[in-house]
Amino acid sequence: MTGIRAGEDGTPGPSHRPGQAPHAALGADPAQLLGPEIELAGFLFESQVVHDLRVYAGHAGASVRFYRDSNDLEVDAIVETTDGRWAGFQVKLGTGAADEAAASLLKLHKIVDDPTRERCGSLVVVSADSPTYARGDGILVTSAAALGP
Repeated sequence: MTGIRAGEDGTPGPSHRPGQAPHAALGADPAQLLGPEIELAGFLFESQVVHDLRVYAGHAGASVRFYRDSNDLEVDAIVETTDGRWAGFQVKLGTGAADEAAASLLKLHKIVDDPTRERCGSLVVVSADSPTYARGDGILVTSAAALGP
């Protein structure tokens, strides 16, 4: 026995009790707390999600690539199976950028040739804090936590 234990009544210690998010308790939004570091947090979150996609895809024999064209259309991750089926992923730290992310995915879907378009399994926006739902345009929005097995 380590001697480390929960409270006498079995409840977790105060730092692990469910409740308000820290920023809400302080009366601030996340951007106010992170300030200029919010962009860095976004890059780190994107890196984490792409890493996770690589791990999950690797187990299925699929590959993960980044897409950017000469018109600066960018998609954070394309997961492609060996038989050519694929899914596109845009990663955004918050759900506020879901429309912009969805627009990029829809542009990519529109510009690929017909056989490639037909092999598209899904277009997904991944954020840190979203419930999973399908938008009216067919884009799936989900959280990073929902990606796992």
